[in-house]
Amino acid sequence: MTRRLLLFVVVMVVTFCAGLYTGIRLYYALLFGQVVLLLFALASVYYTVFKFNYLQSFSPLIVKKGETVQLNMQLFNDHAFPFPHLTVVYDTLDTLFSGGEVRKELDLAPHEKVDVGEEMVCRYRGQYTVGLRRIVAQDAMRLVRVDYDMTKLYYYKPCTLVIYPRIAELGALPFPMVEMDGQSRQSPKASDELTTPFDTRAYQQGDPLKTIHWKLSARKRELVTKQYDIPMRPHTLLYIDAAAHGFEGLTAVELEDMACETATAICRCVLAHMLPLEMIFYNEGRQSVAGATLHDFASFHAALAYMTFHDREKMADVLGQEQALLARAGGILLVTCQMDEALFNRLILLSGSGITATVFFITPAVDPDSKASHALLELRRYGVKSVQITPRDSVEQKAGELL
Repeated sequence: MTRRLLLFVVVMVVTFCAGLYTGIRLYYALLFGQVVLLLFALASVYYTVFKFNYLQSFSPLIVKKGETVQLNMQLFNDHAFPFPHLTVVYDTLDTLFSGGEVRKELDLAPHEKVDVGEEMVCRYRGQYTVGLRRIVAQDAMRLVRVDYDMTKLYYYKPCTLVIYPRIAELGALPFPMVEMDGQSRQSPKASDELTTPFDTRAYQQGDPLKTIHWKLSARKRELVTKQYDIPMRPHTLLYIDAAAHGFEGLTAVELEDMACETATAICRCVLAHMLPLEMIFYNEGRQSVAGATLHDFASFHAALAYMTFHDREKMADVLGQEQALLARAGGILLVTCQMDEALFNRLILLSGSGITATVFFITPAVDPDSKASHALLELRRYGVKSVQITPRDSVEQKAGELL
């Protein structure tokens, strides 16, 4: 109840008592007018609440961490009655983390439109609901004030901003190489020759005539044989630990942001080398994204933008379930925010079975005396490469420590 409304009610009570005491009809007429005025104030406020229209949008629609986005809100009064003393309350990216809110007061005349814009800096990857949240409506005399939650309206549509991870360019990573048929698997190199579904090699005695590449043999002036049985390269597997990590608030946001930024840099680096990559994570079930060139990078980038870190599957259990796939892979890259005993033991077992693993451990701060730091040191002794990355670190610099 506002002070004006309290004072108005006191005047009504005094008028009513005066009418009872004196019996003069004028007091009853004044009281009737006051009641009508109060009812009109209530009606005008709720009319404003339920007839108020708005539109919200972002510009640009796709944005990455570090970029700026514009929140555009259009507030409408499409009716013949004004909306006086209207206050719109909305959230921005900054207020989501600080716990505050933004308030703007305005008056909407009949058939008027007002544009409200807010520029926001995208500091962290993820999905955020921003924009209009509440309206505070008052009548022309400021007697009645209603603070209404817009999310309760049937036509309310939340305005969700999806921020993609920053793209860090890594020059190289310790890609796992495996021995196949006595030859080391290497990254494919660009060639000026036309691409074909086979490779070629020098002619060997006993090769069938139908396998000889006659045109290339004539060009090179020596017999060249087509070779169809090139061994396929195993996929590199990238696992993202999307299990609940126990951190809360801004710390959790920073860790998840850095985890996805690290994974984005890994994906781009692997695909730039034209190596087959499969990214696997558990979000209410197993999900994966696969690709082999930079043309596939957009799918990885989008998956990391929408990823949440609330799954119940621990990474140690995930690697246990994926044992058959791991045995066929060229190696695994793991991005995690937690290093527990179960995961440590699982990585030791993988190393003992000849599976190459590289661990990117995302932590709020590097503590040399912590259990996680000791676990990573022990993993290195077993041939498991690892690096600790904090939200204040550069992914490019930290990844270089692995080389």
